[in-house]
Amino acid sequence: MPIDMQKRIQTAFDYATMYTFRKMIMLELSPISGGHYAAQPGDYLGTIMLSGDIAGHCTLCLSEEIARTAITRLTGETMEGIDGICDGVGEFANMIAGNAKATLQEFHVSLSMPKVVCFNGGEDVPSMSPRSIQLTYTSEIGNIGICIDLTCSQQSDSNG
Repeated sequence: MPIDMQKRIQTAFDYATMYTFRKMIMLELSPISGGHYAAQPGDYLGTIMLSGDIAGHCTLCLSEEIARTAITRLTGETMEGIDGICDGVGEFANMIAGNAKATLQEFHVSLSMPKVVCFNGGEDVPSMSPRSIQLTYTSEIGNIGICIDLTCSQQSDSNG
């Protein structure tokens, strides 16, 4: 993927992540330069697949504590049980991917339903290439990670 395209995708997901958390739960995120979020056992991973001109996946990584806090802020209710946490993490992943898609609207991109897993320390991490874009943020509730592993399958005509 061309460097300028990778930068454009990174910028779109960076904006989408910060915008989503600010708008939905009034949480300000501060990027950690060169940061890499290393998923720990018990973390929740919400993955959205993208297909079309830009294809691959975007994965939101949250610890259980951060996920519970963010979901409580979003819904006003404390989440009990894994199903509620998975639904909330999936909703955040979906909002981030949707906002990034809107920023990259000249490309024909479709989003999948979110798939959320509780990371067990092994096979649950989506595959990542050496070119994966890693975004890590700090906030008053803790660190949040985004991994974007995308390819550009064709150049879009920006004139139309």
